[in-house]
Amino acid sequence: MSRLIRNPIMFGENVKIAFDKNVLTISGVNGESKINIPHFINLAVSDNSVQILPKDDVSKADYPMLGTMRSLIKSAILGVNTKFVETLDLFGTGYKAAVVEGRLEMQLGYSHPIILDIPSELTVVCPKPNVVEISGIDKQQVGQFVVHVQSKRKPRPYKGGEIRRKGQFIRKKAGKR
Repeated sequence: MSRLIRNPIMFGENVKIAFDKNVLTISGVNGESKINIPHFINLAVSDNSVQILPKDDVSKADYPMLGTMRSLIKSAILGVNTKFVETLDLFGTGYKAAVVEGRLEMQLGYSHPIILDIPSELTVVCPKPNVVEISGIDKQQVGQFVVHVQSKRKPRPYKGGEIRRKGQFIRKKAGKR
């Protein structure tokens, strides 16, 4: 069994948590998040903490899910308090991005613009033409959209010209000699 589940998950006064019929509802300053809890997990919710309690009928195959659920609950509490923010940098000649009518339009060196629909739960802002900030309360959704945007121009170690997360390092390789 995961040793982390023995520790309660603490949260502040501005977070409200309700557990009813295997659905955990977490609401805070930035919105509300719902998590489906598996049947073999019970939760003890107090004023400022949540404790994960496995039921007696937990099989050996279900034990890894205990730590995963703890991590999902902790991420949801963080998300409703402070949004998760990912920053993408566009590197390349003529690469630029803009948000137009709820869609992300990018010029990435192709003959046509790349247009992506922004999910309703996320907020996308372009403070500079070559910087894209994606934020939201669900860590998984933010990460999934970041990867979707990055897939439109993958890193190229020989040529350059890519979409990178802020602080990500791509090792450049020498060409033919």
